[in-house]
Amino acid sequence: MATENSLKFQRDTAIRNSEQALANARAEWEAALEMAQEKRKARESSGPGKLEAPEDTLRNALKDINPSAALAEQASRISAIGTFNAENLLGLQAGSAVERMAAGIDKIEKNTRPLRDLEEPEFG
Repeated sequence: MATENSLKFQRDTAIRNSEQALANARAEWEAALEMAQEKRKARESSGPGKLEAPEDTLRNALKDINPSAALAEQASRISAIGTFNAENLLGLQAGSAVERMAAGIDKIEKNTRPLRDLEEPEFG
């Protein structure tokens, strides 16, 4: 009888602890939801804000990476002029869709030939 009462007491204690932990987690979750709603309302009420130019975004990113203003200023003066590459034109000479399909079928045939030439497949 004493053992049965002891087990019942332990079970009831565990259930109360679990219920308390659940209530704490639920309260924390609800508080997080309320905080998220407040942040969203604040963000929506403030409007879109000022858009930055790409140069400003780059300059700010460089300052975050390295606080050296001189280095950031030098990096902001670097630009790409003339990015044409003649090798890129080779991709435009691929041909029609029929030619590409025929070339693909030839590759499949070439790569699967050893499998088709097997008399009996070997399973290890």
